[in-house]
Amino acid sequence: MFYGIYIFHFSLFGFGIQEKEILLGPWEKHAQRILNNFPDSTSIDPFKVKKIWNLAKNDKPISWDIIMKLVSLGVYLDENKLG
Repeated sequence: MFYGIYIFHFSLFGFGIQEKEILLGPWEKHAQRILNNFPDSTSIDPFKVKKIWNLAKNDKPISWDIIMKLVSLGVYLDENKLG
């Protein structure tokens, strides 16, 4: 379903495409679902992921690159039933 996010993230960012524009635009619903339901099967604290996402949506100074990486990881874990 989200296989395109991996290719998109790793091949196009750095060419003028901004993660913030994508994650608050066309992929916002997907990012919201992934980041608010981040699996607890990794060493990454799901509560902190949700907090980072909420800070970002409220225009706080957050690294959008990190958020995109969390989305990519969350999608990978979700699609492979690793969470």
